[in-house]
Amino acid sequence: RSLATFCSVDSVRMAYAGDFKTVKSTSTPFCTCFCSGLSCSDAPCDPGVVGTVKLCCCSFGYKTDCDVCAREDKSCLSALFKVCCCVPFVSLAHPGVGCCDVFCCGNGPMGENKPVMDQELEFMEHIYWLSYFGCCGLGCTWPSDPLLWGSSNVCCLEAKLRTNPAFDEELGCISYHQKLWCLISEVELPPTSAIGCTICFRDCGATQADDTTGAQQRDVQPIGGPHQQETM
Repeated sequence: RSLATFCSVDSVRMAYAGDFKTVKSTSTPFCTCFCSGLSCSDAPCDPGVVGTVKLCCCSFGYKTDCDVCAREDKSCLSALFKVCCCVPFVSLAHPGVGCCDVFCCGNGPMGENKPVMDQELEFMEHIYWLSYFGCCGLGCTWPSDPLLWGSSNVCCLEAKLRTNPAFDEELGCISYHQKLWCLISEVELPPTSAIGCTICFRDCGATQADDTTGAQQRDVQPIGGPHQQETM
């Protein structure tokens, strides 16, 4: 697959954008102005922290998740990055010793002894490991598909790095979204109507104007009145 095809897959969209969208849908806007805003969440611990940062074709996301440490490919400390053809890897869940893609003990990293089930990690099956000792190693692979990728966690805090289309209809070209306990903050460039305009919990943007126009249209009666329509 080409890099353009890879970026178009729904599963590799901006990291944790879906999680933030779910949190934002149940929040109450406090002070917003189209390109930036502050909101209040009524669920401070579900999750406690979730955020996304998008800069042109790169996106970074982070989230607290108590189930991360229990995953087979994570443990309480792990880091996997792919930058062009270089792949550094650290994981307490995958000990081993090897050199020049030959392992003399241990299971080694993901994709070395069994297929990788995650579609985003297919490149792990085609890595040539230059060296691997204990829980960390360094390998090389094809420079594209994906060009930039990363995933790491420390205990329950997980972070991901992705390549995405330079412009997204919902997220724009440059964006920052974060939920920290009860406070939700966001910035989007170019500005969109998704954030809206709110001052002290009072909506004064396009949404309120659209609602008022819709209410006026519903109150307008057809010409002739309802009785004449029944007669006709």
